Amino acid sequence: MDSGAPSLSAEPWLTVVAEVAPPQLFGRASGSERRCVPILGGSASGRFDATILPGGADWQRVLPDGTTELEAHYALRTDAGDLVEVSGGGIRSGPPEAMQALLAGETVDPALIYFRAAYRFATAAPALADFTRRLFIGVGRREPRRVLIDIYAVE
Repeated sequence: MDSGAPSLSAEPWLTVVAEVAPPQLFGRASGSERRCVPILGGSASGRFDATILPGGADWQRVLPDGTTELEAHYALRTDAGDLVEVSGGGIRSGPPEAMQALLAGETVDPALIYFRAAYRFATAAPALADFTRRLFIGVGRREPRRVLIDIYAVE
């Protein structure tokens, strides 16, 4: 009997490679450091191919142990010309020394970092309607100048 428990798609529906600028630092407030990482551009590929439009951002709250709460919001333009709004919220954590290095812009072994986020998509494009009717989980990797995310559908 099917328990109805959700599972993730076997393959990513979308792989995102976002080029990012150095973080803007807002200082400490309410027990965490506030940061904003501008999204400069990039690409997405998978069930559709797209360009990441400049102007998006990842707003971050860095907790004292380096754990980072993430809120990203950006737009894609598909190769067919459709616009897709992407919003996601997640968490990035790891050993304190690895998180310090990552926050300093250094390359860190991705196996040391837990980077997961939940995503939603919005678009008027009929061909992409399945994206608007599902939740997605992303598994990410942060590099000094870009973020790579494999995004899986929650089935």
